[in-house]
Amino acid sequence: MIWYEKLKTFDFNHVKNIAYKCRTNKKIATELNITLGQLIYIRYNNYLISDKGIRELAVQFALAIEEGILQYKKDKLKNDI
Repeated sequence: MIWYEKLKTFDFNHVKNIAYKCRTNKKIATELNITLGQLIYIRYNNYLISDKGIRELAVQFALAIEEGILQYKKDKLKNDI
């Protein structure tokens, strides 16, 4: 399956939970069953995607990953204090 077709099938809450659990690009890519290069392209270079609908999905995907990682950091800070 092509990565942008796979992008349409992701549940962003599930992506957020995986990012919370894994926290690194390599582990997140493995859990989502995409390559590390595809994950980095979707997460950091989504402005290069020409199709508007797919670009919006890529931005939502990147935001879900960031929210999951930030939630982990927030919870870790609460536990450390």
